[in-house]
Amino acid sequence: MKKRRKQEPKKRKFLMQFDIPEDIIFDVPRITVSDNSEIRIENYKNILEYEENKISLACKDKFINITGKNLNITIITDDEVSIKGEIENIQYA
Repeated sequence: MKKRRKQEPKKRKFLMQFDIPEDIIFDVPRITVSDNSEIRIENYKNILEYEENKISLACKDKFINITGKNLNITIITDDEVSIKGEIENIQYA
């Protein structure tokens, strides 16, 4: 684990030099929200809960909880999920 911490500053410096987004290297979630009707999350790992009023996702080192009304997963791939509905809250846990 100590090696990873030493490598991360080097990676960040490299990313800054070439203007590469951190989510590509560090596998962190990238979230795109369109109004309150659609959300797209890249780099998720697993769907933990899927209900009409709540969707919970596991990411590398955190959870994302989306609450709202009439929530539906419209696109799902190995690393991306798109949700439509009336989004009321996005919580990181």
